[in-house]
Amino acid sequence: MIDTDKYEGHLMDGDFKVWGWSSKMLKVANYEEQMATAALLKDTPLLLAEVQRMREEVSSVIECMLAESEESPSWGVTVHAYIKDLQRVIE
Repeated sequence: MIDTDKYEGHLMDGDFKVWGWSSKMLKVANYEEQMATAALLKDTPLLLAEVQRMREEVSSVIECMLAESEESPSWGVTVHAYIKDLQRVIE
């Protein structure tokens, strides 16, 4: 799990995009904002890898639930709704 507390206070522009290092950022940002933004930019590949890992895990859970539901009709409509919700989350 990634400690996201170190990103608290990072800089974003009006369109909610993370600022890269620019002269504008250095003029308007305080030290804490600069450090939080630098940490976020540096960890972007780790964050992407974590999202991909979690999607794979959810896909695996979906496959297990579908297999189990085929073997156990008593699972009912509710479980199938949960499976569909999980599928939507990773799409």
